[in-house]
Amino acid sequence: MLTILSLASLSTESFLTIENVVAKYAWVGDMFYQQKILSDYGECSKSIPIDQLGKAKWAIEKIKDIFRYIDIPIHLEEVGIQEKDIDDIVKDTTGSSLANNPRNTDENTLKEILFRAL
Repeated sequence: MLTILSLASLSTESFLTIENVVAKYAWVGDMFYQQKILSDYGECSKSIPIDQLGKAKWAIEKIKDIFRYIDIPIHLEEVGIQEKDIDDIVKDTTGSSLANNPRNTDENTLKEILFRAL
């Protein structure tokens, strides 16, 4: 799964600043904590940190716990995708529905996303 820092480094577009990404994940963390989502399951601490970055990291770990709980792979390698497959995936992906994506989805960006998800 992408980390906060790797996600924020993918683009310099203003809506994808590190502060915005951290704030969004911190909000997700607050919602998980308030709703007691899988509060007794997983490796994630049962108490949520107070600071924004701590909450964001906690939320990412809780998302990983949820994925493990429902048996969804976290990394592409877990479903058999290897580094040697990335060029073919990017070639097959470009020009499809990504043409309407408001974010930059050039080949280099797609490769970086996939490499980080291995």
